[in-house]
Amino acid sequence: LVDLAKQNHFKYSSYRYLTHNINLRGQCKNAYIYNFLGYLEIKYDINVKEGLKYVQKALILDPQNEEYMDSLAWGLYKLHKCEDAYEIIKNVHIDDEEINYHKKMIKRCLHDTRKNNKQNKRRTSKKKKR
Repeated sequence: LVDLAKQNHFKYSSYRYLTHNINLRGQCKNAYIYNFLGYLEIKYDINVKEGLKYVQKALILDPQNEEYMDSLAWGLYKLHKCEDAYEIIKNVHIDDEEINYHKKMIKRCLHDTRKNNKQNKRRTSKKKKR
């Protein structure tokens, strides 16, 4: 348990150090660092909206990077913006276990969203007919 706490403290300290230095220095020109920080914030639910800002900066520097696109899609998924997430993730063609998991979850979310929308439309039309 102590080792786990030390590991988590190290991860959090590293994260805080990186974010502090990037924010202190202003413009970073390293897309990898922006995506790394953004994905950490998204994956661990630290601050999904802030994480998306970092990922968007990474994509400005490297707009064709499919890993960064995946990070963006995953952040949108975490904000329950399934259709937006799907529009991005469908352009990612990397065969990676975590990315494939993201694709599966985003597709499921999209399917559930569309299913719920259809059910809501049916309920609304039934109420109008009464």
